[in-house]
Amino acid sequence: MTQAEYAGPRLRAMMTQSWRDVAFVHWPVPVEQYAARIPQGLELDTHQGRAWVSVVALSIAQIRLPILGRIPIMPAFPELNLRTYVRRGTRRGVYFFRIEATNRLAVATARMLFHAPYHRVPMTMTVGAPTNITTNVAAPTIARYTSTMQPIDVTTDPLAAFLTARTCMFCDYSNGSKILRCDIEHGPWDLRGAAVDIEAHSLFAGAGLQQPDTEPIAYWARETATRIAWPRRG
Repeated sequence: MTQAEYAGPRLRAMMTQSWRDVAFVHWPVPVEQYAARIPQGLELDTHQGRAWVSVVALSIAQIRLPILGRIPIMPAFPELNLRTYVRRGTRRGVYFFRIEATNRLAVATARMLFHAPYHRVPMTMTVGAPTNITTNVAAPTIARYTSTMQPIDVTTDPLAAFLTARTCMFCDYSNGSKILRCDIEHGPWDLRGAAVDIEAHSLFAGAGLQQPDTEPIAYWARETATRIAWPRRG
């Protein structure tokens, strides 16, 4: 996979962001269980016959609208999301079951523009060794991520590329009868292997899913610059 293929097509950005201190936690899951949870018009994407579900924790910073220049429009905030991997025609992207974030404006904007399943949830994200993420809800998320600093080359690791080299997200609206696509552009992740200790996780319960009981695969990345296009039908 070349860097150009990884980054996807060049796009006209509606918004730019910096994604920082990104922790990926991935589990293989039964295809039949998750195929029933994605909307019509999307196909569950698989790697070597297995579907995957992931929790991604990150800090979103330097949020800018190109039309307004280089001044960030809101402060950085932490986010947790629960996603799986889908395709529509030749486009391979992600589909979110649930996204939690602290910023009220960001949550409202994402729900309005992308019809994404965003929820405002108080949480803290402390970056260090390890990184700690805690959400303050009735069924809390308490997780600790520690990078092992073992580099992972997504150009030669097919599974890492499958799980992280995604160039769009899909959302459903009108009760699942219409599909919205948002193209995303970023450079290759500077991935490191990671260890994760999850004491509790609210995302699966909040999405009506059962958390897998198998050992996950975890990655860590320090930062990547991201360009996000206007959402479109299909």
